[in-house]
Amino acid sequence: MRLASITYSTVTKMINTKLISVLKTFTKSEINKFKDFVNSPYFNKNQNVIKLSKEVLEHYPNFDSEDFTEEKIYAKIFGKEEFDYFKIKNIISDLYQLSESFLKTIANEKKEMENDINLLNELHERKLNSIYVNKEKSISRYLDKLPVKDEFYYQKLYQLSRVNTFHFKFKKSGYTFNLIQTEFDIFLRYTLIVLMRNYSKMLTHKNHGNIKFNMEMFENVWEYIKDKEFEDNPSSIVYKQIISLELWREEKDYRHLMELKEKFNDNLSMEDIYYILLVANSFAAFRLKQGDESFYKDRFLIFKEMVDRKIQIRIIFYS
Repeated sequence: MRLASITYSTVTKMINTKLISVLKTFTKSEINKFKDFVNSPYFNKNQNVIKLSKEVLEHYPNFDSEDFTEEKIYAKIFGKEEFDYFKIKNIISDLYQLSESFLKTIANEKKEMENDINLLNELHERKLNSIYVNKEKSISRYLDKLPVKDEFYYQKLYQLSRVNTFHFKFKKSGYTFNLIQTEFDIFLRYTLIVLMRNYSKMLTHKNHGNIKFNMEMFENVWEYIKDKEFEDNPSSIVYKQIISLELWREEKDYRHLMELKEKFNDNLSMEDIYYILLVANSFAAFRLKQGDESFYKDRFLIFKEMVDRKIQIRIIFYS
């Protein structure tokens, strides 16, 4: 039997396709933007895909109507033309590819700062120096005013410093060897924050979950950072303190960690706050196992703070 002659009873509802799985996640606003996206000749010139999009999106948000089958959608697009399985599958695939491209656009829009830094690269390539300088100053001012200077801040700062080093080496008026040193210093700070965050998580899960990790270079890194103050970076201070707590498991380190949380409340990301609370809860559970019932109050206050901050508990708390 030819595929073009498939009977109605064997036609699969479109609800089972990857396309529908993606479209079901779209908000009403995103659906409207997706319509514009599909109809834009910059992204799509296939009129059949546009027609398919119109018919499919009429079934948003549930996509569960009895009329929502490939055969009936096909008839609305191609009229009385005999149903062609491969033809409908091809344009469904094309529309799915557009949905992926649309998601990439959404993801890209969320990275405003990265896009601005990438713009500097383009301005450099086009030798638009005066525009480059003004844009670079604007980005630097924005970064400098950020209250939370965590690993993501240093990641952006490092990206900016790399672009500047490359750009100003061709501008005698702006180039100094300090740019190389600045790029290195920022990268070192960024690397240390990432390493400390990961080491602290490894130690926590090792101590309270009996999970084994290969903590490559930990002794070297700890030897380097243990006497550093990190006065200008609360995230580094916090993760260094978590490492100290997990290494020595002493109450004074726990109390100091909770003091740091309060002191730097406005300068820590929600992820940092969340992890402080996770570590604090694990330590409280550890002390309760040792028979110190005073830590029942600590655990209650930790959970209360998570609820008050509307932090979703996604990681298992060791008890």
